[in-house]
Amino acid sequence: MLIDYTAMCAYHVDSVLIAGALVFTGGQFTTLDETAITEELGQIAAAGPPERVRGFHSLMADIRPHVAAFYRDWFDDPLPPFEPFATPNSRR
Repeated sequence: MLIDYTAMCAYHVDSVLIAGALVFTGGQFTTLDETAITEELGQIAAAGPPERVRGFHSLMADIRPHVAAFYRDWFDDPLPPFEPFATPNSRR
């Protein structure tokens, strides 16, 4: 039997069984509360990033000028062409 997987879409699925348990039927999950999940994700997104992530962003903003200054002169001189393409494997 020849199956064209590119023509398959989610709306072609009526029911899904996992280990004998019906988990999806008629376009709805039977084991998940999609509305509750959507609401919870909305609350998490509205709260913004946690403090540890905000602290990391702050740290990155503080050190960025120093890192940029450290690497500023690295690309002043153009690199010679390498063959084939990478320095470790180059013949030049």
